[in-house]
Amino acid sequence: MALLLKAYSNPEYHVRFKWTEGAIAFWDNRAVLHYPVYNYGDFPRVMERVLIADDDIPHRRR
Repeated sequence: MALLLKAYSNPEYHVRFKWTEGAIAFWDNRAVLHYPVYNYGDFPRVMERVLIADDDIPHRRR
């Protein structure tokens, strides 16, 4: 757990998205820890949930 927390706090593994008009962002909640930063200015924040049907179980890379 300590290793995960250390990686989580390492900026090398962070992605910062600069919002502009018409911008869109996607992420896979199975592979990331989403932590929103409210940096979208006066633009409205619209969130939509998208589900992709898949019977495969995610597995580790080899």
